[in-house]
Amino acid sequence: MTTAPIVLFVYNRPIYTQRTVESLKQNEIAGESQLYIYSDGPKNESDQQQVEQVREYVKTITGFKKVWIIEHEKNWGLSRSIISGISEIINQFGRVIVMEDDLLSSPYFLRFMNEALNYYEKEENVISISGYFFPINDCNIPETFFLRWADCWGWATWKRGWDLFEADGKKILDIIQSENLEAAFNMDDSYPYTQMLRDQINHKNDSWGIRWYASSFIKKRLTLCTNMSLIHNFGCNQSGSHFLNETTALDSKLRQIPVKISPIPIVEDHYSKQQVFQFYERTYKHDNHKSFFKKKFVALNHLSLSNKSKMINKIFNLPHHILHYIYIKLKKQILPPLYGWSGNYPSWEAALHDSKGYDSPDIFTKLKTASLKVKSGEAVYERDSVLFDKIEYSWPLLAGLMWIASQKENT
Repeated sequence: MTTAPIVLFVYNRPIYTQRTVESLKQNEIAGESQLYIYSDGPKNESDQQQVEQVREYVKTITGFKKVWIIEHEKNWGLSRSIISGISEIINQFGRVIVMEDDLLSSPYFLRFMNEALNYYEKEENVISISGYFFPINDCNIPETFFLRWADCWGWATWKRGWDLFEADGKKILDIIQSENLEAAFNMDDSYPYTQMLRDQINHKNDSWGIRWYASSFIKKRLTLCTNMSLIHNFGCNQSGSHFLNETTALDSKLRQIPVKISPIPIVEDHYSKQQVFQFYERTYKHDNHKSFFKKKFVALNHLSLSNKSKMINKIFNLPHHILHYIYIKLKKQILPPLYGWSGNYPSWEAALHDSKGYDSPDIFTKLKTASLKVKSGEAVYERDSVLFDKIEYSWPLLAGLMWIASQKENT
């Protein structure tokens, strides 16, 4: 088997780099693979010593067919270093396996990457191969499947795939917004990928990964995944570039058996996609608690002021200026400024088409689960699927009922 070159990007974490390399060396075909290491220069004097330690270590690496080291004298930054390095190697070899300095790999990672690169080389709709998968324990997810997604933790692609990479985040965001794709890009609004892209545009992060996913998404390309992760990221803490707080939510156990690549339809696997959505909902529910309200506002938000007021007035028999005032107040309380929508919808029906409603199976499931808990005595009552352990009386409502009863001979 012709092996693809491995590109490893390192900076100032010598222990992390060593763990990553030692893990790679345990791969079956490490000895048949060429390893290209890109070492970025220090940002400041305080990073100088650790950068030097990393460079001293990588010069001692063995166990691969050939080790090449490319050192940047100055600091290029994460995105520039990775984008440039991938482009350089892929233009030379036509394919590449990409690693960063905080990724442990399964002994079968390199074999899966290379076999999949060979198998899907001619499939234009397949943009990449992902080594990482979320810690979702579901036996119904197939061994290999496709998602409209592109990951950046241990992955591989071809030149035809990387040629689709768009470095201009603003250009990608304009396409996503003009085609009303924000909810889909955000994985059914389960994770704020659009906000990540906006932050990159506004220089609040230096993420090349969000632009890689977005580039793949707007081209409707697919990534091959496996149901058990071949990559474990042990750098989800403050030592990395994009993690401000330590988290174990994305920790996946490494697969310890080979992946069997067999013919499957080259279409997105909807069941697996839903499991990913639900994983995001569970994992980031503290970040996305406003998404439920967001979905209720989204259709109205696309309408003009006059049409919005008319629609609210149809639903509630109150003066439309009062209801619009309530709507604006609620929107400001529920949705922070970083959230919003755009789209040129000609009618309520068109806006509603892109919105979920009370016919959503998710709502039915939540209500059913909550109701059964009330029935079994696990909760006192439920309201809109929210469970309560004590009765909360509405005193204004009770007062109104008592007043009416007093006028009707206490009936």
